[in-house]
Amino acid sequence: MNTYNPEQKKAIEYVGDRPLLIDAGPGAGKTFVLIERIKNLIKVQGVKPESILIITFTRKAASQLKDRLRKDEQITTEMINKMHISTIHSLCNTIVDEFGRRQSILGSDYQQNMFISHNKDKFNFIGISFIPKSEIKYVVRKFNEFTIFDVDIDKLIKYIKVEHPIDSEFSEYIIKLMEDYGEDFEFPFNVVYDNDNYAESWFNAKYLAIAKAYPIYQRLLKKHGKVDLNFLQIEALKLLKNPNIRAKLPYKNILIDEFQDSDPIQMQIFE
Repeated sequence: MNTYNPEQKKAIEYVGDRPLLIDAGPGAGKTFVLIERIKNLIKVQGVKPESILIITFTRKAASQLKDRLRKDEQITTEMINKMHISTIHSLCNTIVDEFGRRQSILGSDYQQNMFISHNKDKFNFIGISFIPKSEIKYVVRKFNEFTIFDVDIDKLIKYIKVEHPIDSEFSEYIIKLMEDYGEDFEFPFNVVYDNDNYAESWFNAKYLAIAKAYPIYQRLLKKHGKVDLNFLQIEALKLLKNPNIRAKLPYKNILIDEFQDSDPIQMQIFE
């Protein structure tokens, strides 16, 4: 027989219209409470397993949760199969596949990195704004931030130009090297790193180039029929804003593991 402390018991047995947020640190038994709440919902509150949506933030966590549920005598395999236990991106993919337009997904930062690297010549990551292959991961990170936080790119570009100017001496130096060496031009890392003004200007130039490249990235994704994981979430959110589509989804009991990892788009999806 399981025993709960007062806080766990309150979370497991909670009934109400308002969301319940559990604030707990590592080792506090969050997964245990999650499983016990699932059992309480089904066995005590009488909810249907298909009405339960459980979101984890990794596929491994989703798989481990299913394994732990299978080991519980009160939860049958049939019940587990009726629940939706997955990552937020898997849920969004399910929604888009069912109600939207099927698209090819860049399902990881690595795939985004490869897509950007493959189209690097279209982003103007050359000359004063040269971005080496090893730094494409930072481009991926910034593109993701722009999407998640719905950044106004035009305003950002204006801000960068004013607050993070590019020194004319640096620009002239790089342009002169490009003219002198042509196709044999190689970015002078050592010279730039040894000059603080050059190094700062190079950083500013890359920052500006990444902001300018973001709309190009959006167009290229659309052209190739692809979405990254953040755009996948946006597509799902657009569909969920349609009350007719929302009404077709069976999920009435939503449990989210590691809620603090939710981004602004996910917050709107779960509203």
